[in-house]
Amino acid sequence: MFFIKKSKKETGVDLALKQEYTAIRAIVAVFRAALGRDPEPQAISYYLPVIVEAESGEVTSASRLALAREICGSAECKRQQQTQNQRPEWVSFQASLPENIAKIDVSRILYPNGAEPDDDRAYALWSFLQAEKQIGAVSVTAQNDLAVDLYMRVKAADLDGALSTITTLQEQHFPCWRLHVQTDAETFACLKCEHHSDKGDIVSFEENTPLPGAAPWLVWLKAGDRLAQQAFTLIAETLRLNPETVLLFTDEDRIDGQGNQVSARLKAGWSDDQLLFGDTVGDLAVFSRHRVEEVLCEQKDRSFFDPLARYRLKLSVAEGKSARQIRHCPGVMLHRSIERDFPLSMIEKIVNEHLARHRSALKIAESVQHPGKMRVLYPLPENLPRVSIIIPTRDRPDLLRSCLDGVLKQTHYPAVEILVVDNGSIRTDMMSLLAEYEQHPDITVLRDKGGFNWARLNNVAARKSKGDVLLLLNDDIEIRHPDWLEEMIRQIQRPEVGIVGARLLYPDDTIQHAGVVMSRDGARHLLRGARSDAQGYLGILSMQREFLAVTGACLLVRREVFEQVGGLDESFAVSCNDIDLCLRAVSCGWKVVWTPHATLTHLDGGTRGRDILPEQVMTHWRETARLVGRWHDLIAADPVINPALQATERRIILRDDRCG
Repeated sequence: MFFIKKSKKETGVDLALKQEYTAIRAIVAVFRAALGRDPEPQAISYYLPVIVEAESGEVTSASRLALAREICGSAECKRQQQTQNQRPEWVSFQASLPENIAKIDVSRILYPNGAEPDDDRAYALWSFLQAEKQIGAVSVTAQNDLAVDLYMRVKAADLDGALSTITTLQEQHFPCWRLHVQTDAETFACLKCEHHSDKGDIVSFEENTPLPGAAPWLVWLKAGDRLAQQAFTLIAETLRLNPETVLLFTDEDRIDGQGNQVSARLKAGWSDDQLLFGDTVGDLAVFSRHRVEEVLCEQKDRSFFDPLARYRLKLSVAEGKSARQIRHCPGVMLHRSIERDFPLSMIEKIVNEHLARHRSALKIAESVQHPGKMRVLYPLPENLPRVSIIIPTRDRPDLLRSCLDGVLKQTHYPAVEILVVDNGSIRTDMMSLLAEYEQHPDITVLRDKGGFNWARLNNVAARKSKGDVLLLLNDDIEIRHPDWLEEMIRQIQRPEVGIVGARLLYPDDTIQHAGVVMSRDGARHLLRGARSDAQGYLGILSMQREFLAVTGACLLVRREVFEQVGGLDESFAVSCNDIDLCLRAVSCGWKVVWTPHATLTHLDGGTRGRDILPEQVMTHWRETARLVGRWHDLIAADPVINPALQATERRIILRDDRCG
């Protein structure tokens, strides 16, 4: 981060960011007036000491003129002065005009390709700009029929932090809160004296009183927490629209020792098993009082001020509840001082105790692909379902042999039949290989000489198959570990899951497929090209979770789901047919799950090659446009990506006005 000296009269991170932002815009304005171009990011860092007045930390007329003189004296400016006379005074004047300054987009200049949310410097600037855009915005007015009880434990040493928390509570537009404080009498008296607002109330309570108050919603805070001004207004609006909610979570960040907002946690929507990987819900969680009282019997520690006790409570509250009862209210609504993380062994112990009470068939194991991360191991049924593996192919005997050898010789799962769909091969070595495989008892070769239509080829084979589940598999897939299909079966045996996708890697061990992210622009593979050991933002590459869609290169689907939605739509001959299949399953109430614990190699385009010809590209875009038109309501807000973020082809970046 650029560092600006704060004013002697004022302190605070907001002022520092405002000074930095103003200084950067001033540098850009001088560059544009003198050189007709924007400065490079490194030039901005270099010229900050020039544009900022040393004592105040602010941009002044004198400091702006000093920079104008330095730029006007540069070789680049002198070359331009051969055609126009650039005087420092004129440059400084032009750079000070409000209409010129207003046109400067600082984030575009510093991050022309977008900024990632775990870049603390970029996030601090982004947060400041977001707050600046909201100045003067119309506030959502909350009704007074919702109330919340807040709980905070305050030690004498935490008094200043507690006072700052109370200040942010009093600034809330939402009036219906009561803060229950567990502290000594002297500290409580200090806190009570600082409550000058007519909003809310502050009361004390004893340690052995678990849930004082009668409000239907409960929140635990830590002394020093800072709440966004509209936090409870937005939360109340979400709860009003979704009264069945038992647990609501928001986004958050941390305040470092210098007062900077860092460590953004811009979360995805709720997904089953999310809490089994740790406290992914986070610090500002809103609980239904009724639901908490239902599960209190499971809690040994009922104070819930300990983060581990609250984690146990979250597990209990969420257990057995549907996705519509657990809500994500997006927006950074809590700023908390940095806390220590708990070791994996402690989290694992809590999760195992919870599963022993509620889902004893499930086990927790360490992830092989991501050491230090946990894996939820679902049981295999006693009677293994038969899997019909459908492999379209044409004139690539090398790919087909490698794929089938992996399925037949390197895969532990025994209950399979294989249907090879040959789409008009003519090579003699390919014909010999197909004749060889026709002798295998578990392989059926189907021949189809029609034009290439991936959807139709799979539909034909599905109708001739006998399996309980269907596996759509490209012939350019190679097996990496023997339990890949076993893991996919574990997932699809969950009663609510209709489709399962695998993690696919390129031969160089970078990610080809880790789930598909949907938007109004169509479908994008998540973090394509990331290292195989990368965990992704907030661990998204290391945890199984729901997606709206996964790729058909390795897609396991229940037969009943495939038949319920009418199979693949053959009007999508080349692309988008797999995405459309997933979206139709989701619209029928089935879940699509991606698991990182089934990992295969995908050559990606090995059979057909890549769509690089103009007519191929046009076909892809026509099919994408039709997909978006069909599913625009469902894909407008993909819950796998926070609304403040955007998935590009290879990155997750902070969303700004350029992203729509």
